[in-house]
Amino acid sequence: MSTQPIIQIKNINHYYGKGQLRKQILFDISLKISPGEIDRVTGYHTRNILCLPMFNSKNRVFAVVLLTNKLGDTSFDANDESQFCELTTPLSVILEGSLSVLEQYRSRVIQNLQL
Repeated sequence: MSTQPIIQIKNINHYYGKGQLRKQILFDISLKISPGEIDRVTGYHTRNILCLPMFNSKNRVFAVVLLTNKLGDTSFDANDESQFCELTTPLSVILEGSLSVLEQYRSRVIQNLQL
């Protein structure tokens, strides 16, 4: 098994909120995940993965969808990718619309708190 990390992100800083309510919630966090580490920690056995980006109405990636462990003893193939890709388009519309509604609700809550 390789000792090189499969995911490595350094100095993550994340902020939440807007205006006077904006606060930093992550401070210089570094993340390093080695092959098999998630399986060891969770006890899950990953055999295969299919991962596809989700695009918003501005054609920018705003989410990622991941499938693991295709049923049976086979791996994901080009046909699986094509079929799953067809699903991600309507799923993206639904998710983007839901996020928009949540953002509007959050804005109203913040406005009411400022009154």
